[in-house]
Amino acid sequence: DISVVDIATGKSTVLINTEATEANPLYSPDGKLILYRTSDIPVDWSGPKHTQVYSIAEKKTWRLAATPNEDGILLGWAPDGQSVYLLETSKTLNSIYQLGIDGKSARLWTDGKGNLVTPGALNSSRTVWGFVLQNTMQPGEAHISNLASYAPRKISNIHAALAGLPVPKTELVKWKAADGKEIEGLLTYPLNYEAGKKYPLILNVHGGPAGVFQQTFIAANQGV
Repeated sequence: DISVVDIATGKSTVLINTEATEANPLYSPDGKLILYRTSDIPVDWSGPKHTQVYSIAEKKTWRLAATPNEDGILLGWAPDGQSVYLLETSKTLNSIYQLGIDGKSARLWTDGKGNLVTPGALNSSRTVWGFVLQNTMQPGEAHISNLASYAPRKISNIHAALAGLPVPKTELVKWKAADGKEIEGLLTYPLNYEAGKKYPLILNVHGGPAGVFQQTFIAANQGV
């Protein structure tokens, strides 16, 4: 449930109290609306999570447009208070969507070009987003992008020592499940792989049901 607490008196007032789980409340820039995430009823911990808005003056809620995975993390409000941003898992990457508060639109904000981004954080003016970006060949570094359009710019170089070291190639593979759904996997080749030569294969299956292997830097858990 979601409540507000008067700092001076300590008095708590319940705003949203349903049989669903409500979480991650964020005030709009003008303080008139509260953005939050809610589960289905009855609660299913691995089920869909919906994005909703609560009007403090009208004491009513409404649901924003659905995203493909119906899951994710709220990043925050746009500076004009007319849209919000949400990050969710998208196959082996993460995607960020811009949702209109009228509940009618959900637009992909990131480009989905093989780089994995973390939730990160918005600055106080809600104009710049800071995050970590990585891919299977490059370790994570801090990046920033203006909120107006997705254009990552690297601002750290803490893994410079890894830049010249050999990293095995990882390839995205896809296949159809028994129900026709497309599944993604990650195939990492041996270092110094030679085409036509046979190699042993390790098959590492993710157990699920709500998690996923992603396109993270392949050498992140290896000693240097």
